[in-house]
Amino acid sequence: MGIAIHVVDSAHHWLSLRNPSAAVAGGGIYYYKDGRDTPDTVSFILEYPQEVIVTFTAECLTAPGVRTSAGVELRGTGGTLTAARYSHEFGYAYTPNGKFSKEPPASVSLPPANAENILRDWLDRIRDRKRTVANEEEAYYSTMACFMAAEALRTRSRVTWDRKWDLPA
Repeated sequence: MGIAIHVVDSAHHWLSLRNPSAAVAGGGIYYYKDGRDTPDTVSFILEYPQEVIVTFTAECLTAPGVRTSAGVELRGTGGTLTAARYSHEFGYAYTPNGKFSKEPPASVSLPPANAENILRDWLDRIRDRKRTVANEEEAYYSTMACFMAAEALRTRSRVTWDRKWDLPA
């Protein structure tokens, strides 16, 4: 589920999420019958105690010529905010829900994502000894979310958060 960690980590960071309460998943090896054990097609849903759902869908380039953005889409009553990781056309785009928002549509052009900001933060934190944005605790919870999704796919079941996975306070 290669890129999933980056998408889940972005959702965690932007929405201040930690551990999902449950995960379900579907998918499998539908195209590349070459002995791999990682699905070439997968979709999963993560439920969070904050009444937020994070979904992820990916396929292993089984459709040549179809562009991907590895983007994140935040949907709420006010509208949709889309962040495209690899798009040259826009970085962020907001589409309002006219029923609940009077804000106009908006988009911001940005270069495709790179690690420059995270690396700059990491170097600054070496100097000032503060905690990095991308730190071990954030990585743990994003990884556990993907672990839960992978386990749900493997067992074809709903996986719920186990309190023993909580990090010490």
